[in-house]
Amino acid sequence: MIFKQPLFLYAAPLASAALVGLGLWGRRRREAYYFAPAKLLQTAAKGGAGRRARSILTLVLPAVLMALVMAALAQPVEQTRVMRKAVVGVLVVDVSGSMECRDMGVGRSRIEAVKDAVRDLVTSLRPGMFRIGVIAFSGLPYPVCPLTSDPQQIVSSVERLGTVWSGTNIGDALDAAVTWLKGAQVEACFIVLITDGGWNVGADPIVVASRIHEEMPRLRVYTIGIGTTGGIVRGRSIEPPDMMLLSAIAERTGGRVYSANTYHELKSVLTEEIPADMGVWDVDERNLYYFFLAPVPALLAAYLLLVEWRFKVLP
Repeated sequence: MIFKQPLFLYAAPLASAALVGLGLWGRRRREAYYFAPAKLLQTAAKGGAGRRARSILTLVLPAVLMALVMAALAQPVEQTRVMRKAVVGVLVVDVSGSMECRDMGVGRSRIEAVKDAVRDLVTSLRPGMFRIGVIAFSGLPYPVCPLTSDPQQIVSSVERLGTVWSGTNIGDALDAAVTWLKGAQVEACFIVLITDGGWNVGADPIVVASRIHEEMPRLRVYTIGIGTTGGIVRGRSIEPPDMMLLSAIAERTGGRVYSANTYHELKSVLTEEIPADMGVWDVDERNLYYFFLAPVPALLAAYLLLVEWRFKVLP
């Protein structure tokens, strides 16, 4: 739940406190005389605590009523994401040996973070509204999961991924992904490239990206550089992601470049930022002001009855 006019919410404590203060000040300056029926006086002599409780309630109830009204004026709404566009895309995942580096938080390796984030992505999508495939690459690209709308098939395929020390062939991996997407008749068509290094073998990825834009201008390539600035795996030094290369690939295809140093950052990019950039999600709003106004009549009636029962004022 969010409040679209939060200033009213921030002002609620001040307004409630002002009512309490006004009530206390009014009691001190009240010149009217109060009396109660004889039977009530006899009972009151034995019920000092009850009188104090009623006195407190006559101060607290108006403050509560004010707080509820101010909360309603703050326009509370419940927002729900709704998937409006069907999407077809390919996840292109680096499985070079450096992906074994455990620097993605809580002992997660980079490849483990990718597996978890892909699971989060496919389970967040609306059934029947997507087809996603997976291609892994190191020295060469190879298919992991064909285009499918079955979340379990995607997850189980990605879970079997292992790492290989044989280079980082980004260009050919992008080329392989494009062949799967040719002829896709959907508005939201994408490739997500996830890598922790730079191109060092195979076709020039910038040339490939330029060709992708010429052949499929609606296809966006999003690039994600994962991992910290470096590290050591099996005695080998790891180079940081080539963010300049990843930025150039994304720019040539109308996509965006992202950096993710933890699993949670990678999850946010895959499940929130990229879908939002493609316009996949819309937000439905449900107004909740009535939840705050519903108890107001009952509390107001209780307050009026309490005041009427507690005191009678002489003219």
